[in-house]
Amino acid sequence: MRKYWNKHLITSIIALLTATTIAPVSAKQNSAKADTIALPFFDDFARLQPAPRADRWEQGGGVRTNLRYALNTKSIGTATFDAAAANGRLYPNLSTSPLPADTLTSLPINLERRIADSLYLSFFVQPQGLGYTPSERDSLVVELLDSTQQWHRAVAITYQAANQTLTQHFHIKPRTIERTRPNITQQFHPVMLPIDDSLFLYKGFRFRLINYASIDKQQTIASRQGNCDHWLVDLIRLDAHRHQHDTTLNDIAFCAPIEPMLNDYTSVPWHVFGKASKDLVPRPMQFTTQYANLGDSVWNVTRYYKIIDLSGQAPTQSFSGGSANSDPFTIDTFTRNFEYDHNFTSAWADSGKFRFVAYLSTNNNPKTAHLRHNDTLYTDLLLHNYYAYDDGSAETGWGFIGEGTNRAQAAMRFTSLVDDTLKGIMIYFNHTLDDANATSFKLTLWNERNNQPGDIIAQRAGVRTAYADSLNRFICYQMPATFVAKGSNFYIGWQQVYEVFMHVGVDLNTNHSDKLLYNKGNGWTPVSWDGTLMIRPIMGSTAAHFTAAPTRQRTSINLYPNPANSIVNIGIPDGTTAKTIAIYHSSGTLSLHRPYAPQIDVAHLPQGLYIVRVALSNGKTATGKLIISR
Repeated sequence: MRKYWNKHLITSIIALLTATTIAPVSAKQNSAKADTIALPFFDDFARLQPAPRADRWEQGGGVRTNLRYALNTKSIGTATFDAAAANGRLYPNLSTSPLPADTLTSLPINLERRIADSLYLSFFVQPQGLGYTPSERDSLVVELLDSTQQWHRAVAITYQAANQTLTQHFHIKPRTIERTRPNITQQFHPVMLPIDDSLFLYKGFRFRLINYASIDKQQTIASRQGNCDHWLVDLIRLDAHRHQHDTTLNDIAFCAPIEPMLNDYTSVPWHVFGKASKDLVPRPMQFTTQYANLGDSVWNVTRYYKIIDLSGQAPTQSFSGGSANSDPFTIDTFTRNFEYDHNFTSAWADSGKFRFVAYLSTNNNPKTAHLRHNDTLYTDLLLHNYYAYDDGSAETGWGFIGEGTNRAQAAMRFTSLVDDTLKGIMIYFNHTLDDANATSFKLTLWNERNNQPGDIIAQRAGVRTAYADSLNRFICYQMPATFVAKGSNFYIGWQQVYEVFMHVGVDLNTNHSDKLLYNKGNGWTPVSWDGTLMIRPIMGSTAAHFTAAPTRQRTSINLYPNPANSIVNIGIPDGTTAKTIAIYHSSGTLSLHRPYAPQIDVAHLPQGLYIVRVALSNGKTATGKLIISR
């Protein structure tokens, strides 16, 4: 058993990072430029929505915005670049060489200005955050579109984990900036790019950020090849009359999310909340917020709060937290005690949903009117039919690996707060390359004995890992209805059937690892890492609603000769085109991954049984079994 921390081994910076890139602009990007964005161009990704804002960015580039992936944020919300598309699936063209993955492209901007206007494009960047470390060969690249509609590489940012160094390679006017410091992946670092070539001073200018990502060459376990190469970007700003050290924003911004409002849990079933709210809701309840003064001025900040019943049953409750001065370049933490007057009622019979909002008033400085979205922050308390410890977002994954783990077990402890019935189990599985973690397992419910899992009281065999076509969406599995008594502890989890790393999501923003135990045949043992496994029990005396478990539709491929000795021909279904081919040993180890070709040489592979997977351009996967015999 290991936690999946994808630490890349370091080799060298490839030539990809040392040359200026010039590429034609797409037809979509070469559209009419009548509607261009006027300066200043700014985005702090603080609108609390999953995709970058449509009035600044071209949509569909795979970049997601979020509150909880970065560390030590300057302002709430960051843009996350990684190796997965917006729906969580890894890009099918990934290989061991860096290739373009997530891309964030601006809409056309009006730069009809003089060079003397001192234009700068700036942003802050953090490698890894709570995600996975970029390898030395990978990079975050900035490209600029000139007036002839050609893209030019302007900056390539790389990270070297061995010496904790972040390097900015400037290409148009070559120079290099290096920053080396401990814990460099926990901080944001400024990037300042001058726009001082007349080729870019036109109406319709664009820029884009591209994450060049790759599969770790050293990671041969296919089911562990999940999302990787994370970069977090914030406070993108393009404006005139700036200078090389103009990285300060005269603004007040929330810089951390609101913590969960319940004791221990992030959610409980609605029928449980109604009976046990006195044990779940802290008294008094507390709003704790953090906000940062990003500039060099003193601000007078008034703090306001609202609680909104999203079912519409109760009126919105508003209250103030008073005002205080915030000194330059400081972070203020403020806690406001409160009582909710409306007793958490809901117009919905089976659920309740409440929004807790905090916002800041800083009317003494009108210069930052375009930055106001980071002055409002909210969190939703959703109470439906499940218990949850996690915050609903996976930053990493966990599972079993190695010989002898085909019968290993994992169990997460929950406490029934009322007499209740377990109806099902929710699990979130991370996507892996070519869905290599797809496997069967036994979904299991245990009672407790001696503070650890005891007897199996319900089990469902033949369950398979599955993925929704949406990031961080759980799959709900039905279980035999089982009574659990008030105050009793029970455990939910699984028993392995095969030696496959199942890559169950782990939330790193909450820590309930003390409730997770595993057993590889030598007794139950607590895990040794911090985080929360993303598994939830579904409860209720009435019928629960279970989501379908959609999986990627698979079709067969024709492999011949089979058994094979050296050369194998691969026939894909008529009317389809293929992108990549992967060959896995029956043990789950990746043996070959490359662009698709109708004929491949397998002479270097040992005898045995292999699974061949071809990623098709329509998003489907074609598979087949291959025997190599000599």
